[in-house]
Amino acid sequence: MQAVSAVLPSLGLAAPMRTRSRSAGVLASGMRATPALFGSPRRQLCTQQKSFFSGYISQAGPSLGRRHSRQRQFSLQASGQKDVEDMRRSRILVCSSLAAAISVPLRMLISGWLQERKLSQGTVGSALHIPTANALRSDFADRSAATRDSLEDVLGISVESLDLDHYARHAVLDAGRGIPRPDKAAKAELEDRVSGASMLIVGGGNTFYLQAAVHCSGFGEIAGRHSGERGLPYMGMSAGGIIAGETVATAFWKGWDDPAAAPGFDFVGNKGLAQGMNLLDGRAIFPHYDSTIHAGLVAERRGGLDNPQKLVTLADDEAFVWTRDGSSHQSDVLRGE
Repeated sequence: MQAVSAVLPSLGLAAPMRTRSRSAGVLASGMRATPALFGSPRRQLCTQQKSFFSGYISQAGPSLGRRHSRQRQFSLQASGQKDVEDMRRSRILVCSSLAAAISVPLRMLISGWLQERKLSQGTVGSALHIPTANALRSDFADRSAATRDSLEDVLGISVESLDLDHYARHAVLDAGRGIPRPDKAAKAELEDRVSGASMLIVGGGNTFYLQAAVHCSGFGEIAGRHSGERGLPYMGMSAGGIIAGETVATAFWKGWDDPAAAPGFDFVGNKGLAQGMNLLDGRAIFPHYDSTIHAGLVAERRGGLDNPQKLVTLADDEAFVWTRDGSSHQSDVLRGE
C-alpha cells in the first residue's frame, strides 16, 4: 500500500491517523471545518450546480403530490422464513432543491423518522450535516455554518457539521484496485460519530469531490450499514442524493460538475470509483431534471447504466423517498405543491 499523498501529490493528504480518545471528539458543533481533502486552497468553482440542504418531508399531504403514482409495496421474500434481510430498515430521502425540502408535510415525515429513531435507540445525538461537496468554495466555512443554522431552524433539532475531509486525508491507495483505502483509526472515529447521530444530511456541490471523500473516509460503507440497514435517516441534496444511488455517472451528463476537482481519481476508467453507496435498491439519481431541456439527454445516456430502468429523474420541486422494513419496502417520487 502507498499513502495516497505519495501517489497523488496534489491531494496533500496527511499521515495515517493515530487512535485518539473517544471523549476528545472530532468536530464539535460550531468548529471551523478542517482542511479540504485535496489540500488545495478553497476556491470558487465555476459551476451552475446549486447546493440545497434542508429538511424534508411527508408520506402525503395537501401540499405534496405523487408523480406518475409511483408508490409501490413489495415483498422481498416469498416464504415466511426470516433471515438477516428481514432485520434491515431504511429511511432514505433524496431531492434536488430547497423548494421540495421545506414543504410542511415533508418536514412532518422527517419529524416522524426522527421520533422513530429516538424511540428505537433510547437516546440519539445531533443530526450531522455533511457539507464536503462544497469544500472548494471560497465561502465554504460561512456557507456551511449558515446551512447548519438553517437546518436547525427548519427541522427544529440540533445539527452539527461533519466534514469528511478530516477523515479522508488519512487514506492510503490500494494499488491493485486503484481505490483509496480508509485509515482504520480515522474510519472508526467517523463511524463513532455516525452511529450516535439522529440523522445524516448530505449537501450538494461538486459530486466528484464528494465521491472522492466518501471513498477515502469510508463513509460509503458506514452509511450503508447505518442508513441502509439500521434505519438511520439519510437525506441527500443534489450531489448528496447522487452518491446515495448506484452510481455517480449521472453527474457527468449535464457537465455541471468538474471531475478535475478530484485530481487523480479516474471515475471513467475505474468503474469502482464511480460506484455509489447504493442505498436505493439499484437506482441512480439524476437531480435538477427539466424535461424541456434534459429529456433527450437522459434518453441518450440512460442506456449506459447497469439498471437503466431504475433511473430516477428529479425536478427541483421533487423528492424520492425510499423506506424499508424487513421484507417489504416502499418507494415514491413526491412533488411539493
